[in-house]
Formats: sequence, structure tokens, C-alpha cells
Amino acid sequence: MTGDFVLAGTGSRSLRTAPRHVQVEAMDRCMDAVARRLSKHGSRLVVMSGAAEGWDELLARVAIRLGIRLWLALPNKGYAQYYWGKASVLERNRLPEFAEIAAAAWKATYVMEQIHGTTALKVDGLHANFWRNQFMVDNADDFVVWDPASRGTAHCVAAIRKAGKWRDDMVIGPGAAMQAVEHRTGDLLASQLPAIAHGVNCRGIMGAGIARQIRNRWTHLYDSYRTACRTGHLTIGGMHVWQTPDGMTVYNLATQDRPGPHARIDAVQHAVAGMLADAEQRGITAIGLPQIAAGIGGLRWPDVESVLTTAATGSPVRLIFYSLGPAAAQLPLDLADR
Repeated sequence: MTGDFVLAGTGSRSLRTAPRHVQVEAMDRCMDAVARRLSKHGSRLVVMSGAAEGWDELLARVAIRLGIRLWLALPNKGYAQYYWGKASVLERNRLPEFAEIAAAAWKATYVMEQIHGTTALKVDGLHANFWRNQFMVDNADDFVVWDPASRGTAHCVAAIRKAGKWRDDMVIGPGAAMQAVEHRTGDLLASQLPAIAHGVNCRGIMGAGIARQIRNRWTHLYDSYRTACRTGHLTIGGMHVWQTPDGMTVYNLATQDRPGPHARIDAVQHAVAGMLADAEQRGITAIGLPQIAAGIGGLRWPDVESVLTTAATGSPVRLIFYSLGPAAAQLPLDLADR
């Protein structure tokens, strides 16, 4: 056998601020996955990292530690300055740390400048970060995936599937296996998931709860939703779908006819079934949602949760339930020193 064997990774930036036990799990699984490929392919192995914080960072450090050639695939020449500088998930300048990784790399490709011949942030409406994902898919032979539900990761996973390169065993975490549903604490609108959903009425009113937050954040979404209600295109048990400018899909699920404690469990069931079918067609792997139809909607959350879990079981789309609460303790692990 001749020629290089390229192992690429895709995963969430938020791993860098995850609880310590999650970071330890990720490090152990990444080390094991890369070591197994090294044992099989030897000096032919090349590890390709997308050069982001979090999972990409961990993969790069593992490659360096194991003496494997590291190929950095960066969206553009300004990527590190922004994402490792003022937009770092650790909220501090990490450019010196990125420079250490870059100095150890065997090769670096700036996708927009070197592949597309432009300094623009978008080509054909697609952001440089997503073109980086496509470059990795085009050039890699195998992948290791961490948290396929996060937005950028979900895009890369969809591209891997489209290229016919996907295997379920590429997903190595988090957790022992990907469940149909998951519970998280935090801000749904800051989740960085590829899609979110919430319950709405059919009267064109988003006056409370997360619906009001969505109305205030995306006014064009609200206008479109109101039009759908006025024209009769949104009826109970149906849904209104909107894509935000940064690529997130929002599902407005018609769980009740009018505002107040009037949600219906059958409407939840029908709306969620339609949402899951639509998400599967779009290649969406995970959807975040609050405790829809409970609280203001008037239904008992355990009853709604049971319906949602049943709907998600057997679907390739995972439902992630968000509730507000104290943020989990974040103990960033120095991935370089383990």
C-alpha cells in the first residue's frame, strides 16, 4: 500500500469549556482512536485538524504527541486571529497557544485563499468555515467525530454523509452512545445547535417566554410567522420553518390555537413528527427545544416529554431538551499536559 491515509476530525468548540470529566473522556477517546489508526497505517497516517478550539485543538495536540504528521485546514488567513483571539471561547487571547500548534504542523491549507482564490468570507453564500468542512471531507479517508449535534459539526457530518464516507462508528462521544434525547441546562438560543424548536399559537402572537426572545432576535422570522397565521398556512399541529442568517433552522411548532394554557398533546405529537421528518431531509442531526407546551401551554412536562421521546426513538435526529438553571462548573483542562 502506498500514499497517505488522512484522518480528519470534526467536533464542537465548546469542548474547551466543558466540565473536566467530559474533557478527560474526550482526550482518552481521541488518543485511543488515533492510536488505533496509527497502529494500522503507520507512517502513512496524516491527521487533519480544522484548527478550531475544542475538539480540533485536542486532535491536533494528540497528533503532535504521537509524532504523526499534522495537517491544519484553516478557513482563511484571518481565522486564528479572530477565533483564537477576541472570539475565543475562553474569553482570552490564545494566539500564542495556536502559534505553538501551527509551528508543529507538517502542512497548513488556507481554504478560501488557496482553494477558492479569494479573501471573501463567503463563496456562493457559504461561509468560509463551512468551505473548510467541505475541504476536509474531500481530502480525508476517515473521520473521528465528537458531538455531532453542534452546528458546525452537524454541517460537516452532513457533508460526510453526502460524500458516501460516513460510518456510525466515527462518532466517539460524548457518552457511550448517542441517545434519542438528551437533557441540558442553559440558554437554548446560545446552544450553537443546527436547529431549535419551540411551541407557538396560531394567532400570530409571540408574547411571552422563549417565543418573545425569538421574536425580538429575528424580526423577519416573526413577520413570516404572523403572515402564515393570518393566511391560514399555519394550523394547529403544523409548523412554520425559518432559517436564520447564520444558518440555524428554527421550527415554530403550532402546539395550540390561542395563547395561554391551551396546548394540546395531539398537536405536539403531530407537529414534532413533521419537524423530525423535515429535519431528516435537511440533514439536521439534532434539535434543541425548551419544555414546549408545558408551563404557559398548560400541559404536564412528563406527558410532553414522553411523547417527544417516543417520536425521537428510531429517528436519526436527536432531541435536546433545555432547561434554565445554574451553569455547570467549567474547569478547562490543559489538554497539552495530560
